[in-house]
Order: sequence, then C-alpha cells, then structure tokens
Amino acid sequence: MHFHKENTTIRPAKIITSVLTEQSKNHTAPRQAKRTLSWVIAGPIVTFVGAISYFLVFAQSPTLRDIPWLNIPLVLVGCAISIRGLVNAFQQRKRWIQCLFSVTGLLLSIGLTGLFLTYIGYLSYQMPAPSKSSTGINTLPQFTSTDQSGSIFNSTDLVGSNLILVFYRGHW
Repeated sequence: MHFHKENTTIRPAKIITSVLTEQSKNHTAPRQAKRTLSWVIAGPIVTFVGAISYFLVFAQSPTLRDIPWLNIPLVLVGCAISIRGLVNAFQQRKRWIQCLFSVTGLLLSIGLTGLFLTYIGYLSYQMPAPSKSSTGINTLPQFTSTDQSGSIFNSTDLVGSNLILVFYRGHW
C-alpha cells in the first residue's frame, strides 16, 4: 500500500476545518440573538436609571438640580441603545416577537425621556415663587402644642434649633 504524505494530512485538515466552520455557524445565531436582546433590554434600563437617579441623587444638590448635566446625556444614551436594538432586530430579520420587543423598548425609552425632559424643562419651573407671608416670618410666635407622643411643649423650648411645622389638613 502506497500512501502519499500529502493525501493523509490534507483530508483530516479539510474535515476539521469543515467541522469547525459548521460549529461556528451554529453558535453565531444564538449569540446574535442574545446581543440583539441585550440591546433591547439595556436601552430602557439605562433611560430609567438616568431619569430616576436625578430624583434620588442629583436633585439634592442645587448645582446638579438646576442643570442635570449627567442625567440628560444618560437618558439620551438609553434612547440610542434602544434604537441600536431596533436596527439590529430588523436588519437581522429576527422573529416578530423580537421585533415587537425592540419597538416596545424604544417606545418605552422615548416615553421616559419625554417625561423626564418635560419635568426638567417645563414643570419644575412652574412652581410658584415664595410669597411674602412665607418668607417674612423671622421669629417664631409663642405657642403651646402637643408633639406626636402627646407631650405638651412650648415654642420657647425650640429656640436655637431648626423647626419645621407640618399642618395636616383637618387636624388643626
């Protein structure tokens, strides 16, 4: 029996190459589906985090409250991520459910961004300015009242401390 060295080495290499190529084709589709789905999910999450973090963290500081320099780009990045997920779903001709999720994710991101920008740009500036009666009190008049546990206290006991008076409707 006469074997050529070329024939024995070429055949296994071709088989291995064809097997590896076939395996990579089979694993590419699930990876692309996961990537598209992660874009679709990440967009609304980034938008939500951008909007909610303004109220939970950044609204506490006057410099960050007046100009939300971090939150506006974050909600816009969330919209861009959602657009990327939508484009991926339709370019790769995904199933209709993935396309529906991508459209829903984009609409959710745009809706959250619209609500956030409406609040920041319009609603937050519609609050009334302080009136003269609310800013004109420099001294606390003397009074006697009860606290939350029913103990009686005088207003003179509170001199030198910060005070917030809360009147509940129907309980005064």
